[in-house]
Amino acid sequence: MKTIRCLSLVAGILALGAGLPVFAVDNQQVTVTATIPVMMNLTIDTSTVTFAFTQSDYAADGTGSKEVVNATTLKVAANTRWILEVGADAANFTYSGVTVVTKPCGDLSLSPNGTAAYTPITNINRELVRGEPGGTTTAGNSIPVSYKLNTTAAGDPPGNYVLTLTYTLVAQ
Repeated sequence: MKTIRCLSLVAGILALGAGLPVFAVDNQQVTVTATIPVMMNLTIDTSTVTFAFTQSDYAADGTGSKEVVNATTLKVAANTRWILEVGADAANFTYSGVTVVTKPCGDLSLSPNGTAAYTPITNINRELVRGEPGGTTTAGNSIPVSYKLNTTAAGDPPGNYVLTLTYTLVAQ
């Protein structure tokens, strides 16, 4: 008896469904686009490098040289290959002292990434290092910079010497 009722119910449902319309399927598409610009960010851990010369920094001939190793670390985050440039804002140091002095910016040299090769600064931007896309933890994107200043007892009288450097990050 239960089987007959079940079959009757199924037959009734099929009979009702036979007259129902069939629903069509409609598809729509969405295209997603994104424009990602060149992204570059340069940070520096300290903006001041100080040289404190003492008498022991001078040789018998009156020349002196002092290094500040890994004085600053520049960090780059970029989504493209990049070039880090550096240049002095002026051809000479500014000087505050008793006499008039012209100390060229080239008396200051830089060495990136702990290399022993120092390159004199100019007031024209020059390439310091190149790098690959990535964050500041990407190999090569954290650049320690060492500074070396040359002086002479005859040419650089006592006083304060100041030179501003500008680091520029450029897309390659």
